[in-house]
Amino acid sequence: MIHLIGNQMARNKLRLYIAYYQRLPSPRQPEKYHTSFILMPKMPKTDSPKSAIVYHVTNPLDVNLLKAVWKFEPKNSLPRTGKLTGLMLLAKIPPEIGPANIEDILNQVPLKQDDDSWWCHNWVCNRCLHSYLRHSYRL
Repeated sequence: MIHLIGNQMARNKLRLYIAYYQRLPSPRQPEKYHTSFILMPKMPKTDSPKSAIVYHVTNPLDVNLLKAVWKFEPKNSLPRTGKLTGLMLLAKIPPEIGPANIEDILNQVPLKQDDDSWWCHNWVCNRCLHSYLRHSYRL
């Protein structure tokens, strides 16, 4: 489990964003942006690598299977990096919900293996759509 440093005072509540990171497209990864969720306070410490948590999926090469395998990966991060191109605010997180709760929720999103058309943005969209439907229709 990943932890954030710092105290989350009432005016500096945690916020959950969709984050877009620039990447160079390649034949294997044609998308221009890596998409993830990022959790950080409204006013993060910009010089601390533990003031934000990135929740994302990656597809590194599995040396045993000799193919790329999608996996969920939470990691501490600086709130702003050179490749971060945009943020979209999703929610202000209530104080009783912490990073461990967010990680548990996001870790439940299914990963689609062996589908060349499935990417990190599909994982982010699936999580948002599932949350919307669950909230709207009490699923």
